Amino acid sequence: MVEVSLKERHRSDYVYFLPYRTRWSDNDQYSHINNSIYYHLFDSIVNTYLIDNCGLRPNKSPQIGLVVSSFCEFFAPLSFPQVLDLGLRVSKLGKSSVTYEVGVFEEGKDAPAAVGGYTHVFVDSETRKSTAMGIETKIGLEKLHTNTKHVICAAWITRDIIDCLRHIKSQHPNADISIPNDHGPLKGIPYSFPVSSLLLSTSSSTSIQTISSEKLMSVYTRSYMLSKLNPVQDKKSHFHGLTNANLNQVQHTYGARYSTNPIPKYRIASKGLDAASAYQLIHDELSLDGSPVLNLASFVHTWMPPEADKLFKENQSKNLIDTDEYPATQALHTRCISILADLWHAPSAKGAIGTATTGSSEAIQLGGLAMKKIWQAKRKAAGKSIHEPGPNIVMGANAQVALEKFARYFEVECRLVPVTVESHYRLDAKKAMEYVDENTIGIFVILGTQRHGTLGTYTGHYEPVKEISDLLDEYETKTGHYVPIHVDAASGGFVAPFATPKLIWDFKLPRVVSINSSGHKFGLSYVGVGWIIWRDKAHLPKELIFELHYLGSVEYSFSLNFSRPAAPIITQYFNLIHLGFEGYRAVALDDLKNARLLSRALENSKYYTVLSDIHRKIPTTLEAAKGAVGVNENDPEAYSPGLPVVSFRFSDAFQEKYPEVEQRWIQTLLRAKGWIVPNYELPPSLEQVQILRVVVKESMTEVLVDQFVADLMEITESLARPGSAAHGLNMLDRAQRKDSRAEQHVGALEKGSGEASSGTYARPC
Repeated sequence: MVEVSLKERHRSDYVYFLPYRTRWSDNDQYSHINNSIYYHLFDSIVNTYLIDNCGLRPNKSPQIGLVVSSFCEFFAPLSFPQVLDLGLRVSKLGKSSVTYEVGVFEEGKDAPAAVGGYTHVFVDSETRKSTAMGIETKIGLEKLHTNTKHVICAAWITRDIIDCLRHIKSQHPNADISIPNDHGPLKGIPYSFPVSSLLLSTSSSTSIQTISSEKLMSVYTRSYMLSKLNPVQDKKSHFHGLTNANLNQVQHTYGARYSTNPIPKYRIASKGLDAASAYQLIHDELSLDGSPVLNLASFVHTWMPPEADKLFKENQSKNLIDTDEYPATQALHTRCISILADLWHAPSAKGAIGTATTGSSEAIQLGGLAMKKIWQAKRKAAGKSIHEPGPNIVMGANAQVALEKFARYFEVECRLVPVTVESHYRLDAKKAMEYVDENTIGIFVILGTQRHGTLGTYTGHYEPVKEISDLLDEYETKTGHYVPIHVDAASGGFVAPFATPKLIWDFKLPRVVSINSSGHKFGLSYVGVGWIIWRDKAHLPKELIFELHYLGSVEYSFSLNFSRPAAPIITQYFNLIHLGFEGYRAVALDDLKNARLLSRALENSKYYTVLSDIHRKIPTTLEAAKGAVGVNENDPEAYSPGLPVVSFRFSDAFQEKYPEVEQRWIQTLLRAKGWIVPNYELPPSLEQVQILRVVVKESMTEVLVDQFVADLMEITESLARPGSAAHGLNMLDRAQRKDSRAEQHVGALEKGSGEASSGTYARPC
C-alpha cells in the first residue's frame, strides 16, 4: 500500500544515495523523462546497493530477490540534461521480503520530484521458492531501515556499563534499550545475546541494530567492532542513522543568506561555495583530527617560529625546479647541501653533491640506485653478468618500509637480517656479514631504527655503523669484494652530530658513500623536505643525472620528483642559520633529557619495562666515573646513544599478575585523553612482543611528560582493577573476540592458501 505522505519526503529521509546523469534518450516526445525510465533508476540504485553492501552476485548468489509489487508517484517534471540524486531507504523489512523506497531528486533540491519503489521477495535461485534472506543481506538492509530498535549486545557487563546504559536511557527515553539486572557490586554479569541470534529473530516490523558496550563507554574509546559492517566511502557507524543525515553530501550553514544547497562529497559540484564558507567548512571538519602537540607517534616536526612561518607563506608558491626563475632559492638549496656535507664530515663540503628530496623515502631510493649502478658498472667491467644471480642489498628486519620499497621497486633482492633482544632490536653487525657476497650492492644501516609503515619507530637505537664498516674492511681484504654503506639517518642525522659529536657514523668512515636525513623531523622544518648527500661526485653515477633544457636554462636533475615546493627548503636554511650548532644541540639535549625522564618514570612505576637504552649509562663511563668528582648526569656522552624515543611494554611482573589485561587497550584509552601513542609488534622473530612507543620532540616539555605519565598510570591501574569500566571493556572485548572466531572463519582462506611470507615486515599485499 502506497503511503500518502510520500510528497512530504526530504533528502534526510533517505540513507543511501547514488548520482545519475540523465541521457538524451531518457526524454519522451514531451521533453520529460519517460515514466518507464524511473523504474530503471529504481533497479539501478537497489541492485547497486545489494551488490556493494549485501553480497549479491546476480549469477552466483544462492538466493535472489523477485519483484512482487511496485509503485511510483510523480511530483515535478525532470528532463535531460539534469543531474539527479537517487535516495534509497527500506520502509518494511521482514524475514524474506523487503520494501524499498526510492526518492528521485534534482541535484541541489531537498524535495523529491518522484518517489517510488518495489517489494522484493527472496527466493532460492534454483527452486524459486521463498526463503529467509541471508545474514549478510539482512545486515546490509538493516542499515537502510529507518525504524530501528536498539538492543544491547554484549557478552560481559559490569556495573559501570549498566550505569552507562541507564544514563543513555534517561537521555533517550524513546529508545528501546534492554538493561540487565544488577547482580552484586563490581562483578561481571553474563549477558548472552549473540549478534547472529538477534538478527535471525528480527520480526517483520522491527529492525534490530546491535550496539557494543564499548560504544556506550565512548568516554574511553571509539567504536570499531562494527566498522566491517559500514557502508561505502567515509568510515561510518550505524549511529549516523540516528541523525537521518545524508552522508553523501556536506550540508552547511555558512553563507546561508546566499545559498543553502548541499555540496556533494564524492563528485565535483556544479556550483561551488564562496571562499570564506569553503574555508570554514573544511576548517571545522579538520577539527576532528588529533592534536599535533599530543601526537607522540610521529617524528614530524609541527612548530616553527613566527618568522619561519612568514618565510614559508611568502615562498609557498615557488617551485624549486625553476632554477632560472628563482636563482636565489636555488642558492639557498645549494648552501643547505654544503652545510650538511660539512656537518657529516664529507671530505670536501664544496666537492660533495646532493639534493633536497620529498622526505627520506625518496632519498633512500636515490642512495640505493646509485649503489646499484656502481655495482652494475663494476660487474660489466669484469665481464660478469648483472642478472644472474642478480644484485642484493642487506638490511635489518627492522628496516623502514622505504628501504624495502627500494629493493622491490628496483628489482634488488632484499636480504633481511633478523633482529633479536641481544642485538637491541637493531641490525647485528656480525650476523649481517653472513648475508654479504659479491653481488651485494651495499648495506643499509639505520641511525635510529624506525618504522613509518607501522606508526613510528621500534626503539630508536643507532645501528653500529663503524663496527659494520670495520667488518666490511676485513671482508674486502679477504675476498676483494667492495661493499659500500648507505646510512639512513632519517632521524639521527640531525641528532647525533649535535648530541653525540664523538660518535663515528658518517663520512669519517670511507665506506659510507651516502647519507640521507629528514629535515622535517629533527631538522625542525615543516613537513616535505628530506636530504641526500654523497661523499663526492664519484659516488653519484652520471647516468642518474639528467641534463634538462627547461624554461630558458640548462638544469641538472638527479631526483625522482620533478616539481618540488621550495618553502620547506627555505625554512630548513632558516633553521640552520637561526639555531646554529649550539641551538640544535640545545634542542637535542633537551629532547634526550625529557626522554630519559619519561623512561625512568616508567621503570619506577614497576608496571612497564623500557626497551630503549638512552637512559642507561655506558658501563665504561660508570667505571671511569667512580673516582670522579662532579660528574654531569645530563652529559649525553655518558649514556647509550640513540634518538629521544622511549619504547616500552608491560613488565613481566605486571603481565604475570594481570594476564587478562591486553596492552593494546593502552593505545585506545590514551587516545580518549588526546594522546596518540602506537602499540605494535616488533619485527619478524620478535613479533610476539608488543611495544608502545613515544617520540619526544621539542614540543614535549617536562610538564607534558609529567601529565602523560599521570594519565598513563591512571589508565593502567584502571585496566588492572576488576569492576572498573576500563577493565570491563577489556574483558568484554576478549569475550567477544573469542565468541566470534568461528564466525570470522566463514569465507576465509585456509592456511597455506597464500604465498609464503618473505620475512619482510611490510609484507606484500
